[in-house]
Amino acid sequence: MTAEHDVAAADWLERSSAAASRPGLRRLVPAGFEATLRIHHPFWREGEPVSWQELLGDAPLRWDTSIDDVPGRGVHDPNPWLDLPQATALVEALRDAGDDDPTIWIGACIAWGLYERFSAFPTYRGPRECLLHRGSLDTVVSEIERDSAPIVEGDPVLRPYQWWPHDRRWYVISDIDVNSTLVAGERRLLDRVQDRVESRFLPDDRDDPDLSFLTC
Repeated sequence: MTAEHDVAAADWLERSSAAASRPGLRRLVPAGFEATLRIHHPFWREGEPVSWQELLGDAPLRWDTSIDDVPGRGVHDPNPWLDLPQATALVEALRDAGDDDPTIWIGACIAWGLYERFSAFPTYRGPRECLLHRGSLDTVVSEIERDSAPIVEGDPVLRPYQWWPHDRRWYVISDIDVNSTLVAGERRLLDRVQDRVESRFLPDDRDDPDLSFLTC
């Protein structure tokens, strides 16, 4: 990823976050998208991912299911970021839908690592304080792959916090206090994502639902 001195590409996120009246959906996802999908990050048992539905058994997995609803004995709570299989599946769905833009915008939250080497670069807030980078869909997967390695060699991982293409036809955010990733875009695109990862659509009839149930 290439760090940017000009963060104007993230202005729309700053405006949306600043206008949000409470910590609901609009704090994390700007208005204007046809649909929003919640990707449920897996639970963990002895180093292996465990799906929400496996732990729920016969109980349905809903868009607003919280970790308190899951009877998980002997499991660790989900991480606040996509695991590698989920990231790979999401990127494949974007590509299958015809999205193979060579460059995208990637925000890296400064709370997620050591960014002293970027002290000369400006940040934006949308809603977290982030550094803006140019990258690609491959960059997202490679950084998450590095992050999943037992030992990370080289520079610290720049974990993608939010990412979107130049035309903003979709948008992805993995907030540090949330146990799921939110993906916004056209319904037909998100249908492809839902076919690949454990996920549920947020209701269409609620513009700014409270998301306190997502808290890690």
